[in-house]
Amino acid sequence: MSVSFKVARRRLADIIEPRSWGTGTTTSAGTTTTVVSTDFKMVSGDTRGLDAGWVYFGTGTLAGQCRPIQIGGLDIDTGTITVANPFTTTTPDATEFEVHLRYPVKRCPGTPTVAGYLEIFNDAMTRLWGWDDLTVVSVDNQTEYPIPITTYPFLEETERVIDVLDPEGTDGVRHSTSQTWSIHDDAELPVIVLSDGYSAATTPWYLRVARPSWTRIKVAGVTWTEVTQAALNVGQAGFAIDTDETHARMRDLLAMGITESMNHLGMKQPSMEANEWEARRLYWANVAGQCKFRRLPRRNISRQGMKPVMVGGGIMGRGSNGGSFWRNL
Repeated sequence: MSVSFKVARRRLADIIEPRSWGTGTTTSAGTTTTVVSTDFKMVSGDTRGLDAGWVYFGTGTLAGQCRPIQIGGLDIDTGTITVANPFTTTTPDATEFEVHLRYPVKRCPGTPTVAGYLEIFNDAMTRLWGWDDLTVVSVDNQTEYPIPITTYPFLEETERVIDVLDPEGTDGVRHSTSQTWSIHDDAELPVIVLSDGYSAATTPWYLRVARPSWTRIKVAGVTWTEVTQAALNVGQAGFAIDTDETHARMRDLLAMGITESMNHLGMKQPSMEANEWEARRLYWANVAGQCKFRRLPRRNISRQGMKPVMVGGGIMGRGSNGGSFWRNL
């Protein structure tokens, strides 16, 4: 099941600190530096309650824009929020926006040194991987096939090739091949070598690979797209906008994102709160350490007569006698 950037970041913000973010809807058009919403209007309150925060629009004419809030920038009588750097145009009416106090949604003008949820998740996805079956078109009885590193640059690390799968049967299931296979890891053009090859009539067969999560994004929640360093998603390695989705598991994204967040936030707390934040950081670092999909399984274990099987979220290989197990720790 895929997860969108919008859903993931709101969940992460809740876990970091539930009172650190909220949403509002503009109740009239503002200027390039004001956001008008009676959702933030109070009979009495602190005009500095939103200091060091950020305003973000996910939809409308300012979709994707994030700006830091001016010191004392909340007018409690009207609910108007003043930002320190102007938006590219006047703020729209009847549009939802978010206010974040711990992290911006993404790096933004005025605070370019502060990584946001976008950067946190995209960094996590470079270290998270998942299964993917890549289609290979058969050439009649051919036994050597170049590994498609031009289309899939991450396969330059040939240990990401986990298994060879036979063409689908009538049941639609893809099974590990009974052929012996190996990789000739030539620096310029690595090839996969099969013992028998396939008839062209049985095309296609598949390479099962361990794919970095950032390289396959459902752009705008519509189309699963190949993402490479040469062809980024609107300049991003991973998420770019709210509706982008990833196959990375929510719990893994959150665990790694929270760990990175706590590393930053723990250093900013007053001494009386430092121990509490450090305890939270250590807890989430332990959770992140248990994300099995951060590590690759053993190098091409199928070549050793072993089959990869999923066991409790980890990866294990089973020998032909069924009596021994190896675990990737």
